[in-house]
Amino acid sequence: MISICRPLAYAQSLARAIPIETERELGAKLAPQVIAALGGRPRGKPILCTAAPGTRALERILAAIGAQDVTLSVVDLPIKNALALPGGQLLLFRGLIDFAQSPEEIAGVLAHEVGHVTHRHSLELFIENAGTAALIGLLVGDVTGGTALAGMAQFILQASYQREAEREADQYALTQLGAAGIDAAPLALLFDRLAAKAPEPGG
Repeated sequence: MISICRPLAYAQSLARAIPIETERELGAKLAPQVIAALGGRPRGKPILCTAAPGTRALERILAAIGAQDVTLSVVDLPIKNALALPGGQLLLFRGLIDFAQSPEEIAGVLAHEVGHVTHRHSLELFIENAGTAALIGLLVGDVTGGTALAGMAQFILQASYQREAEREADQYALTQLGAAGIDAAPLALLFDRLAAKAPEPGG
């Protein structure tokens, strides 16, 4: 991933000024753009995994870690990654599920990403890099058009959160996992194994 500098103060301030409904609309429109940027629809396969047993298992994990107002989509791509987008949109890729060695590892990843959602880190990242017209649109409740969103989707796949945001997400994950009685150690093991692999889009 490409590291970025510490968020500017205005990004944090503007994030607080944007209505949550607008942020959710933004995230709902960004999610398919991000998926398309990563390869679109595999030949002959649906892009989203919706098998009932797996869906129920992930819903139980989200409930256990106290996740609220999130929409989880499992993307049928062999990418070892998960992403938090504005408005509580979470993308979990099949490659990461296949790579994980225990449910606790997946629970840790989801708790970390929910931490980014809770602190609105993805929205701050968007604000930092969106054009003036897009920012004005967000402030008045008008989400930007498809072309601009496609460009932001590409940026999201190359950018990374700054260290403070990652620490906040880590702390949130540790707190929620502890409250749920889920061992947090497997999450560190997963990150170690991922770090030993080639970087994935989005990091």
